[in-house]
Amino acid sequence: AETERARALLSPDALIVEAGAVQTRAEYQSEHLKEDIAFAREVPGTQTSRKTAQSGDTAWVTSTFRVTGKFHDKATDNFAAETAVLTQTKEGWRIRAIHWSSHQAATERRISGRTDKRRHASAAGDSGGGGVKP
Repeated sequence: AETERARALLSPDALIVEAGAVQTRAEYQSEHLKEDIAFAREVPGTQTSRKTAQSGDTAWVTSTFRVTGKFHDKATDNFAAETAVLTQTKEGWRIRAIHWSSHQAATERRISGRTDKRRHASAAGDSGGGGVKP
């Protein structure tokens, strides 16, 4: 049931971008949608920010999360970001592209010769235009 609900929200031409790879809806559904659903059930995520914007029949949502817990007996403590691009259709809002990225919470990353200590919002609400709720 959850797989079908997730599939229904993805437009037929949706692209899923994660871990340096791009997948079609069909590839994502057959290769790891079920595993992503299982992960989301087992590992709680706390949203730390969300921004939405809309222009005509197109909207985009950018969110950040702290994800902590255990999955397949492996501890997880990550900061994650998600960007979704949606279009309004006769059936409602549908995801055309979604991109996920994450890094370990305890990790400092080197970016362009400087240490990025990863500032994260503590609890920001919606902002941006349109107030889209896909």
